[in-house]
Amino acid sequence: MSNLQVSPMPICVDLDGTLIKTNTLQETVLALVRTAPQKVLLLPYWLMRGREYLWQRLSEQTSINPALLPYRQEVLDYLRQEKEAGRELVLVSGAHNSIVEKVADHLKIFDRYVLKSGLENAEFIDLPRRRNTLAIAKAMRPHQWTKNLLLFAAVFLSHKFNDMSLIIASAKGFVAFSLCGSAVYIINDLIDIEADRIHPRKRIRPFAAGDLSAVSGFLLSLGLLICASAVAIRLSQNFAFVLAIYFALTLIYSLHLKEKLLIDVFLLASLYVIRVWAGGTSTGILISHWALAFFMCLFLSLALAKRYSELLASAGNLEEQLLPRRGYRYSDRHFVLVYGCASSLMAVLVIALYVNSPDVIRYYRHPSLLWFICPALAYWSGRLWIIATRGELDEDPVLYAIKDKTSYLIGAIILAIVLLAI
Repeated sequence: MSNLQVSPMPICVDLDGTLIKTNTLQETVLALVRTAPQKVLLLPYWLMRGREYLWQRLSEQTSINPALLPYRQEVLDYLRQEKEAGRELVLVSGAHNSIVEKVADHLKIFDRYVLKSGLENAEFIDLPRRRNTLAIAKAMRPHQWTKNLLLFAAVFLSHKFNDMSLIIASAKGFVAFSLCGSAVYIINDLIDIEADRIHPRKRIRPFAAGDLSAVSGFLLSLGLLICASAVAIRLSQNFAFVLAIYFALTLIYSLHLKEKLLIDVFLLASLYVIRVWAGGTSTGILISHWALAFFMCLFLSLALAKRYSELLASAGNLEEQLLPRRGYRYSDRHFVLVYGCASSLMAVLVIALYVNSPDVIRYYRHPSLLWFICPALAYWSGRLWIIATRGELDEDPVLYAIKDKTSYLIGAIILAIVLLAI
């Protein structure tokens, strides 16, 4: 930028890819997916009638907030410097006039905006397009794959640790769910792109920051889904069916249900239970109703902890307003806290009832030792919620537990109790 020489010619800046890191057409299509997903099927028809007709219909159906677009700060700094030097600045774009006008009014540094095809004798600013491999890896969120270790729960609960065929089957299921999960996270990030841009931490996600385009995200998620399906079908048709249910529920959650009060947390908890169910499907091991009840209560508590930490992060400035793409107000935090703590204690109660049931004799020679799991689990969940009330809990409590040394200690204690009871 600094090597450009001062010229009497106006400086023309392309809106898409130069002034902003992303593309306004892709941004508008994403807005349509968020606000009116049923009309996405009309896009081919609109495009067949010409680009101008496409833009006209999109502008009627959607609205883009120019303040949330990922601007290139180095370009803005250069333009402001040249503006002070007396250069004429022209914003150039093939987007709809309403979008270009909003951007120009927001920045207040451009003298005019025009179509690119109508310009001559102008100095253009352009930037090279680079593929960001690190951004692709971040978008896939491989650290989230640890949640899919729940697929090994069937082997663990049935005490078939030495059956390598079952472990390999669980590992294949783990791969399928991890690939599918990455595809889901990409779709979710594309849909939530505007809400992420106003979030203090999520705004650095690859799509929100403009490091990856929406088209790249779509192609990447499609490729991941194809690979996940191939692994799932080779494992078994029943497992592929469970994976399809998981994907459908996550898609519905991203498009609509994440904005529904309490329904969102029940669905999130169900997605964890589906992982346990999938582990049983991949290995042919029947998951007991005790295990399903325990995991449902436990992960409902964690889902509520996630919402609670989001409410605390709002810093009380949304007392009567809903969180972006959520069905909760800041004033709901007290109920979420109580409900979450109660759910965690329900998980402890399920363990206590299981230990006192006749079913426990099928798997354990010393079932009375399992009583010690109850105080260990109660301590872990209580500590988690105290940390949450202090505002020290990351918005994903599962990932927090993975990084927490105390959680590993409690996990080791529970594992030792189970092994001694067998």
